[in-house]
Amino acid sequence: QGGPQNLKGSGSYDAKTANGQFKANGKGLSLPLLNPFSESASGMRILSGKGDLALDASRAGEKNPFNVKGDLKLASLSVKDLSGKKANINLNSIDLNLDSSYAEQADRLDIRNLSLRVEDIPLNVSGKVEAVKDSAKRNLNLAIKGKGVDVGRVMALTSPETAKGATLVGKADVDVNVSGRPSSDKFPILVGSVNTPGLTYIPVE
Repeated sequence: QGGPQNLKGSGSYDAKTANGQFKANGKGLSLPLLNPFSESASGMRILSGKGDLALDASRAGEKNPFNVKGDLKLASLSVKDLSGKKANINLNSIDLNLDSSYAEQADRLDIRNLSLRVEDIPLNVSGKVEAVKDSAKRNLNLAIKGKGVDVGRVMALTSPETAKGATLVGKADVDVNVSGRPSSDKFPILVGSVNTPGLTYIPVE
């Protein structure tokens, strides 16, 4: 299901020195084909969507991490919550630019910078993810920043049922640290500030 794929890559790797690099590019990739890899870990199913990917990975020695840079553009994304407790998430576009490194022995992802734009909502993320391969032990410590974020758009995307009762108009500056284990009932732990000058609440009735 999902149609043809066209992902092309090139690179080299020396097993003795653990030096190598790899580049890959793909246009119009079918996102539903990711379901076998993502459903069990995320509890979500991708119903539809297309993606463009540009990936650049390198390593300079066995004790050094894998450096990963990439650009990902998603379009017409529809995602279903397999628990049935949440409504489908439908997004027209997501643009992601990543500069990170992965330490294999420590199983840790260090995010130097992740620029994320979900439709018209811009965010910058940095920090680390520990126990990447173990969903039970996985631990996040991320700093999320955004300037001039449209509060109404965020409300419509993150809480569509709540957004039906009222409209929020205004912009917000976000500077929040998100930490904890996603598998824990106490996740997420949020520390920081959200500044919303001139926010207007308009009930439907």
